[in-house]
Amino acid sequence: PLATAGIDLHSGGSSAYYLPSAFLCTAHDSDMTGPNLELAEIFNAPFTYVVEGTASATGFNPVANQKGVPFISTELSGGANVDVDATAIGMRGVKNVMRRLGIIAGEAELGEPTRFLNGIDASAYLSAPYSGIFEPRCKLGDSVSAGDVAGLLYSTEEIDREPLVLTFESSGLVTVRCNGARVRRGSHLFLVASEMERDDVLARA
Repeated sequence: PLATAGIDLHSGGSSAYYLPSAFLCTAHDSDMTGPNLELAEIFNAPFTYVVEGTASATGFNPVANQKGVPFISTELSGGANVDVDATAIGMRGVKNVMRRLGIIAGEAELGEPTRFLNGIDASAYLSAPYSGIFEPRCKLGDSVSAGDVAGLLYSTEEIDREPLVLTFESSGLVTVRCNGARVRRGSHLFLVASEMERDDVLARA
């Protein structure tokens, strides 16, 4: 391979806002999950979303891991905007990795340890059952419990219809929210994920 490590930088796209996060894929080769984890920790985003890497065999992450190259991705904010805080997280993270690899001089600038989110089997989307206007009742980063009110959905086709109260079906942190009030049937409104311990990440390898 022509690379020692890799980072795939994303800014969340236009349809959603993300908690500024690194994305860590578990690897086919369990010996690669540890180096991926170390890369995520030195990148030091506030959150690291852990997903099953074997489910996307042709993605950057698993292909790099098959070649023995540690690799992470990111989702930094969203909404087709340039966010000041997310940009700073990304710049600091890339420089941290470059310092660790000896590409540039200096020590890594580390804040609080990254918090791991379980995207393998402890996350769930809340989706719109019909098209309308969605009024959220929570924010990114909020801790929610199953049964908590997520928001109200107003039908744009049946104007006399009472707004539908949508509730969360699972507990965890609100990690993704939709961008914009107008939603279609099936649109993802929120993603909720539970936190997991570092040792649990390694155990998924």
